[in-house]
Amino acid sequence: WYSRFLNTPEAKNMIKTFSIFVTLAFSIFPSLVAPEAGPGTLAPKKEEQKSEKAELRIVRDESATAHSVVVSDINRGTRAISYNADMPLPIASVSKIMTGYIVLKNLPKDKEISVSAGAIETEGLAGDFAVGERFTVKDLLRAAMMSSSNDAAMALAEAVGEKIGGQNYAQKISLFVEEMNNQARALGMTRTVFKNPTGLDEDYTASNYSSADDLVLLTRATRSTPVLWEITREDEADIYSLSGSARKLKNLNLLASHIPLFLGGKTGSTDIAGESLVLLFEYPLGNPRVLVLLGVDTGRRFVEAEELLRQIMPVL
Repeated sequence: WYSRFLNTPEAKNMIKTFSIFVTLAFSIFPSLVAPEAGPGTLAPKKEEQKSEKAELRIVRDESATAHSVVVSDINRGTRAISYNADMPLPIASVSKIMTGYIVLKNLPKDKEISVSAGAIETEGLAGDFAVGERFTVKDLLRAAMMSSSNDAAMALAEAVGEKIGGQNYAQKISLFVEEMNNQARALGMTRTVFKNPTGLDEDYTASNYSSADDLVLLTRATRSTPVLWEITREDEADIYSLSGSARKLKNLNLLASHIPLFLGGKTGSTDIAGESLVLLFEYPLGNPRVLVLLGVDTGRRFVEAEELLRQIMPVL
């Protein structure tokens, strides 16, 4: 009789009415269908936050020479991979990231700067500048960041040092280096010390030291000075003195045009420091990241950077 009853019009109407009532009840009182918090379950929250991914585990190639490696999310500061990330190491011309950061915080990028004899006497020929030539801050930054011109870095440091209160060349540079160390402390870069604006070795000894973790902190700070990285995205660039004299700059970062969504970078190299590289990229879209390699054997930084990116990009 029960089966016959279920097939009657009256029973079908009752079942339909009951289904509608249950659906309405669950939509009005969602807690009726949420489980009690207990082992293996989570009570619903009004605001769920995605948990950060743990650091990735990758196989370190036997041929890898970098003494320190970090890949970090620039916005969150979380690390995807790290190896000796807190080890202080000489950073060579990667120092110019701090130099450029301080310059852009103190000088308008269209300000005209005169290259002094003191700046020209600095070791290195990149830029081939002449005493008394005048360039904009932005063009000198291009020379310092793309071609790693020490003359350009010193000319910029001298200009900031004069603004701070330096009276002669030596005093201006000294005040600038003091500001570099002040900024490092302010950013929490506890394993960083600067002795000059360029990263050049002094008296056969490494000058500027930092760690990969500290350089991530610096990179995060440079979000307020985006032009510092924008000028490093080209393979080459022309700059002009205010008198019309041209200079062609070559980007020392060989990966600038080979990495998808490349955001910028800075190379460094001295006999004592070995090779170093700071590389900014966006992967996936909308997620800026930084790769730091320190203490890499000569001729190996770009090879090792590409190998790391090949391994981690599919799982980021």
